[in-house]
Amino acid sequence: MVANQQDNKSAETTTAFEADPDHACAVNQAIQAIRELVQANPEFGDQLRLAASTDDVRKLLQAKGIDITDEDLWRHRGALLGDGTLTWRG
Repeated sequence: MVANQQDNKSAETTTAFEADPDHACAVNQAIQAIRELVQANPEFGDQLRLAASTDDVRKLLQAKGIDITDEDLWRHRGALLGDGTLTWRG
């Protein structure tokens, strides 16, 4: 053991994180809806690019009937338009 490293002899077992398949499906549907919306309405894509924060993007999407969390938007911000570039500055 290296100096400053503690021995972890915890009797507790930890379980691996398991993603909720329903949540993942809902996020995938929201991402697909965003892509379709931007493709059908490029001006809306410009609004997303000009948004100052992830929360502003979420509010714009919510006004269009797309519910998604700030965290999920942040994770997918480079994949929304398909070219891998970041969608907004936030």
